[in-house]
Amino acid sequence: MAFTPDGKYLLTIDQTGIKFFNGKTFKCERSISYGWSGYIAFSPDESILAFAAEFCISIVDIQKGEVLAKLSRPNEYWIGPRQSDHHYYWNGKVTFSADGKYIIVKYQNSLARWDWQNEPTKPEIFTTNFGDSKIIGFSPDKKYLVQQSNYQWDMAEKKVLKIEGLLNFTSGNSQSIAATENGSCIAVISQENQSPSFINVFSKRLYTTTPQKYTAYFMALSQDSSLFASGIGGAVLVWRLSWGTTHVLEEKSTDKLPELKVLPQPAKSAVKIIVINSMEIPAAEIKINDMQGAIVRSIYSGSFGVGEHSFTCPVYPLAIV
Repeated sequence: MAFTPDGKYLLTIDQTGIKFFNGKTFKCERSISYGWSGYIAFSPDESILAFAAEFCISIVDIQKGEVLAKLSRPNEYWIGPRQSDHHYYWNGKVTFSADGKYIIVKYQNSLARWDWQNEPTKPEIFTTNFGDSKIIGFSPDKKYLVQQSNYQWDMAEKKVLKIEGLLNFTSGNSQSIAATENGSCIAVISQENQSPSFINVFSKRLYTTTPQKYTAYFMALSQDSSLFASGIGGAVLVWRLSWGTTHVLEEKSTDKLPELKVLPQPAKSAVKIIVINSMEIPAAEIKINDMQGAIVRSIYSGSFGVGEHSFTCPVYPLAIV
């Protein structure tokens, strides 16, 4: 399942076809008859869907319901003559590249990309020895992928990242991840009771969240990060998220450093930045950086007295989640 990029619909897929549920009323308003189920991926312009089953990827025009291309990939291999020598690839999800030209896939036990319009029979291999576990999701910027169940790969570095507080494990139950629009947060399942855990992508740590006791084999986040959908079996649960404030402390520091709050989260038109400090700070700076570390806006430079200090910052043209 997946929310449409504009957040208007929640899409689900089963053996009968694709169903469009209204994002506010959650009533089914439209369906596309389709004879093969699979994972859902949107093209960058939102006009095309890719449905990825274990051994076939179909590219479909979302308005016309027309199949534009079919990509075949194996899902099994043999290492010997015995039945026990038969193995499955467990391919999993796919995604479009940022320009929509390529489909990024698991092909056999490798990571590959496919020029689906011009060379639909020739996948280009990125990295080998990718393992049997399936891909269950990609970050919006296509920098990271998650392999069953919660192994986060850096695709440029071609390695699994170590996430503080997260114990990696493999399970055939987990089928998807969820991510905020700017990719700053990725939700995976934890080994303990297979409930959602939220990864801070930049710090490589887990967010502190209200403990969740429900199992989530399928997950999706709405575009504004206000709704979190989870599914198990035949049920889909939709949760309204409340993003809390945060504070920043240096590791191993014994000083009581200022508390930093950013409200509301998610933001629409503006955010309020609040600094609460228990000691005077003679020289302080507040700046907003982009994902590459470049400064995009300077908020304040000067001294802080003891107490609370607030600043209002318009979101546009920033992308704050």
